[in-house]
Amino acid sequence: MENVRNVEFGRIDTTCLELHFRTVGKRCAFTLVELLVVIAIIGTLVALLLPAVQAAREAARRMQCSNNMKQMSLGVHLFSNAHGTIPNYGHASQRVNWLARLCPYIDQQAIWDMILAKDPNLGMNSYTAGFEPWYLRSPNWFCPSDDIVSQVLGDRTSTNPGGMSYRACVGDLMSRFLEDYDTEGSSENYYAWNNSRGAFAAYRYSDCRIAGRRTLGAILDGTSNTFLLSEALASGPGEEWSTRRSTALSAGWTQKGCLGQVSAGDMTQLKAKGESGRGSRWACTALRNGAFTTILPPNSLSCHAEGSGKRGGLQTAGSSHAGGANHSFVDGAVRFISSTIDVGQSPDLSYQVKSTAAAFTEPSPFGVYGALGSIAGGEPKSSP
Repeated sequence: MENVRNVEFGRIDTTCLELHFRTVGKRCAFTLVELLVVIAIIGTLVALLLPAVQAAREAARRMQCSNNMKQMSLGVHLFSNAHGTIPNYGHASQRVNWLARLCPYIDQQAIWDMILAKDPNLGMNSYTAGFEPWYLRSPNWFCPSDDIVSQVLGDRTSTNPGGMSYRACVGDLMSRFLEDYDTEGSSENYYAWNNSRGAFAAYRYSDCRIAGRRTLGAILDGTSNTFLLSEALASGPGEEWSTRRSTALSAGWTQKGCLGQVSAGDMTQLKAKGESGRGSRWACTALRNGAFTTILPPNSLSCHAEGSGKRGGLQTAGSSHAGGANHSFVDGAVRFISSTIDVGQSPDLSYQVKSTAAAFTEPSPFGVYGALGSIAGGEPKSSP
């Protein structure tokens, strides 16, 4: 009789079916706790994998930086084969620097032709606003780890249109490297610009030659033991206070005078506003744009002395890579140099190499790093 009552009037009692499906549904659904556990597991996996992905990307960027520097170094050898010397660094009166002179040997002949068409003597103001070559930069001049240098820092009415990531080694002098002398002489300033103690030398005679005075044969400490190029960070708008991207104004030609410009409360900031624009003019001879010295280790402060006209000073290598910067040697090898490399005596000491003929062959006082920057100090050191 019970079964009859359940089906009377053509209706079927679905109570049992509904109960069954509710039970199944409850067994299949996620609880809030289970969902949170899954999310936590996924978050943990992402947190573990993300540093590895970022490290792999940075390794690729660092390798690209190294490859770019390798190509530039090979270009220097092609230049040397053609002219018998390393490219002229440039000069206070010849304001087009070593990279511009290297253009024909690194697949940038068109840029060089445009520069020569403007002024065959290379004595022009190298950053006249609107001059087309200053805006025609090769991607191979940038390290992809430095997001500032890869940007165009100004428009075509700007005198800071953009720069490069690589610098020429001028050794361990903190003197007025780019003084204006037309003839050889015996003054100390002559040796400051002509001998420079580094692989690149400034050179100016009345013929405004493209080749320099530095031959490969002059690298007496060995081409595998002497720096040719390095990385260096560029600066852009708003970087005037940065110790790594700006150029401070120092009270003298010493490490102590330079390091004294760092803020006591924040080692990444200057105590007084410096100059932005470091590396922002790829073809300019000013040392802050095209050179590095082997006095302070990579990623240290850069300075030019008061009244130096930006022609000398202390310019450091540096990069966005952790712990150091890539450097190339005269033989074309590229190695990563640590920011903790030996630089000799305490940098708090007031010392500078004298820019005289005798000092040209003296050992560097700046440890292994200084020795690797000098070409004939009689102290052939191997890179660590």
